[in-house]
Amino acid sequence: MEGSLLNQKYLNCSGYIKCPDCSTDIKVFDYTNSNHFGCAHCKTFFSRNHQIKGFVKRDFEIAPLLQLGSKATFDNCEYILAGFIIKRENGNRYTWREYLLINEKKGYAFLAEYNGHWNFIAGKEHFEDLEQVSDFANEAYFRDLTFKLFNKYEPVILYATGEFDWNILEDRITAKEYISPPLMLIKEDIRKTEEWYLATYKSASEIAEAFKIDASLLPQTFDVGANEPSKSSVHLKGLKMLSFWTAILLLIITLAYSHFSPEKTVFDEQYTLSKDSTNWGGGGYKTITTSSFNITGPTALNIQLRSYLDNHWMEVPVILINDKTGKFYEFTKAIEYYHGYEGGESWSEGGNEENAVLSNIPSGTYHMAIEPSSDSTGEATLSILVSQNTELWSNFFICLLIIAIAPVIQSIRNYLFETNRWANSDYSPYNHEE
Repeated sequence: MEGSLLNQKYLNCSGYIKCPDCSTDIKVFDYTNSNHFGCAHCKTFFSRNHQIKGFVKRDFEIAPLLQLGSKATFDNCEYILAGFIIKRENGNRYTWREYLLINEKKGYAFLAEYNGHWNFIAGKEHFEDLEQVSDFANEAYFRDLTFKLFNKYEPVILYATGEFDWNILEDRITAKEYISPPLMLIKEDIRKTEEWYLATYKSASEIAEAFKIDASLLPQTFDVGANEPSKSSVHLKGLKMLSFWTAILLLIITLAYSHFSPEKTVFDEQYTLSKDSTNWGGGGYKTITTSSFNITGPTALNIQLRSYLDNHWMEVPVILINDKTGKFYEFTKAIEYYHGYEGGESWSEGGNEENAVLSNIPSGTYHMAIEPSSDSTGEATLSILVSQNTELWSNFFICLLIIAIAPVIQSIRNYLFETNRWANSDYSPYNHEE
């Protein structure tokens, strides 16, 4: 990826040059500066003076997706496509296409395509701030971004056609690619010098728009591109912000409700329970029918049941009844408390209190019918405390859980996307094998 043509006028003269092998006339778009050429007809690579190499790749393997001489616009700059190269990673099977673009003022740029993924690549002539790139170990730093080392390789040229202002076959390059999607920094070490290039990921639709062609003519993408931007990552940031502010709003609403509708005790009584001799099995106590109390709703009720048990249990079925309509709400709670010594250590299990929360209870006058039973043979006590406007923090946390579902799913999708991206890299942060 060389060829600077610095301080020269580009595209100042066009013409034709004849292939020395098959005598085909080759259109040259930068006749003044170009001095090496590839013939698409006979696959010969030559300079103005003599043949250098003959390529032997088959036609279906070397057909460019974009035609030489076509024009494209990137970032409001018009380019002409003047050269086409197929490269392979030395010692590996990975091959990709590169297209040489020339702009009259800025000079050379490149389009690289691998597995349907495209990158627009240019050097300091296009991006002067590439002078500020620094790298250390497996990271590079540019424009306040950190780029992670993704690949290190030596490119080998398999085929070339079109025109170039240098002998591309003499290049002996060691390249490093650092990614911060959708950007990539490419560091090329060649003949004891180093050059930095900036690559920007381009979708097939962007390439089609730049060349004014049908996107269906371009290849489908395979796998994940090295610096392909993750849509799930972009969506994840928005979802996290939305979830965060939704959670804050829910918290404010909950606290505001607690402030303007504080919890209030509407019933508080203690009963002494006596056994009901008519009850089958002898475990039941006489039914308790409480006095009536008023509820201002709709509201949530917290009903606290307390009985001081000692190595016994008590089952407490409760029916809350509207005095006027007869509509009722029922639940059952079991209170049990056991303790003792075993192996020289004390232990305990259960407790003397249970709570039940009834939500969305409408306004009205209510009473309760309670039919407790226990394995205790003597009398017992049962305290009942009813409060309205109970804070339903369980609802708050359920809402938080629901809000978190979308970000969690998107996080999983993004994780899978990133692991696929790094699957073919020797520098994957997801590879924790020693």
